[in-house]
Formats: sequence, C-alpha cells, structure tokens
Amino acid sequence: MKFQKIITNMLLMIFTLAALYGCGANLFKNLGLVPAASGKEAMDDLLNNAKTPEAYQQATILADAIINDPNASTAAVTEAKIAKAECILGEMGITITNLASKLATTNTNVNILDQLKASVSITQNEKLASAAFLLNETKNPADKGTELNRGITNTLALVSIVENFYNIEDNGGGVTKKDSTEDSATAVKRIYSQGAVTNSREAVDALKNAGSLTDDQQSKANNLDSVSTDMDQLNAALNGQGAYTFNDGSTKNITATSNSTEIDAAINNIFKNMK
Repeated sequence: MKFQKIITNMLLMIFTLAALYGCGANLFKNLGLVPAASGKEAMDDLLNNAKTPEAYQQATILADAIINDPNASTAAVTEAKIAKAECILGEMGITITNLASKLATTNTNVNILDQLKASVSITQNEKLASAAFLLNETKNPADKGTELNRGITNTLALVSIVENFYNIEDNGGGVTKKDSTEDSATAVKRIYSQGAVTNSREAVDALKNAGSLTDDQQSKANNLDSVSTDMDQLNAALNGQGAYTFNDGSTKNITATSNSTEIDAAINNIFKNMK
C-alpha cells in the first residue's frame, strides 16, 4: 500500500508538472528549469511579434549572440545584423515599411529629406548611425527590400547628424544654425566626422538599387550625392586644401579661421541642393 501511494503521488506530480508546463512554460523559464529560447528562429519570432522597446531589446540580445558566435555561418551573421538594425529602429519607434509607404504616397514635389524628417523624431543619431552601419555592412544590391531599408535608414542617419547642429529647412530652403554662439567650423567638422558623407553616399546607392521611388523622388534622392561631394569639398577647404565652390559657380577661400557667417553660407548652399 505504501509503495502504491508513492507511485500515485509521483504520477500526480508528473501530471501536475506537465499541466503547468503546457499552460505556463514561461514560469519554468523564469525559474531556470527550461532553457531560454535562442538562435535564429527565436530571434525571428521575437522580432516579428515585437511591439515594445523591451521586446526589441530581447531580440537584439539574440541577434548579438549569433553575430558573436564564431561558428555561425556568414549567411546567419548577415541575417542577424539586418535583424539587429531593425531592432534598433523598432526600439526607437521607427518602422521602415511605414516610412516606405509614406514615400510612395506623399506629394512627389516634396524632397526626400522633408518627407522623412517630418515622419519621425530623429534625435537619437548614434542609434541611427549604428543601424545604418549594420545595413551598409550587409548590403546586397539584389535584395530590393533590404536596400530600401538601407537607403531610408542612411537618410535618417544623415538628417539626424546634421540636425544636431543645423535645422534643415523644408523643400530645399537650406539650413539655420541651432546655436548661434557655436563655432561653425567646429560644427561642420563634427558633422563630417560623424559620418554624414558616408550616410549620404550609401543612401543614394541603396535607393538606386531598391528602385522603389518614383522618377521624381529618385531625382531628388540623387541630390544626396551633391551633399556628399560638397561636404567633402567644404571639409577640405576648412583643412586648408582649396577653395569652396558655391552653386552659382563662385568660389571662396573658406578656412577654419573664417567667420561663422561665411561657413554657414557654405552649409546653407549644400542643403539648398536638396530642392
């Protein structure tokens, strides 16, 4: 009888545990009795269902585990980097598919910088730069969807860098400096060193590969090319390596010791190219 009672109690315990596991596996995960989900499948599942910053953070942890795994395949690491970029954006409340849809339906007379900066709050430039860097590392011209993501993310990163120092006016209106007391040469060098030129070039490359914009939108997006070229030229001038050429063909010997008004005029000239 005693033995039978022991067996009965063991069976009851097994059934109870089974019921608890079926209804609440998370309880056991929290107790450390069930291994936490990991790997690509778990990462994809979390990312596909993420709705909160915390969920995106958990998906980022899984992506990092794959990226840092020395035994992970190149394809797996590439997918994890793309997923991590999406997590960074998602945590900030930025959904690329929503922005892409907005680009497709917005008045094509408005330039791409206006359309994007009006859609999201882009104050977290370091996070945007990180997402852009991951997508640039894994670029694939044949993958139009990922290239569209890359193009939009690099454009957001560019705008967020510039708007730390200058407000970009609507529809090619140039820029106005946020802090009138700040040294403009220092501001321009910081914009340059934070990767604005790289972001503008990568944005143009990716948006061309994606082929998702209207002809008019693509034409305006291509003006990002002039931003990178002009920023290179202005940075060189500030370092004493030549004059800066304005849109009207005039040139000026702008250097690091030039007054802020002259340097601001050059920056204004660059973003007027975005008409």
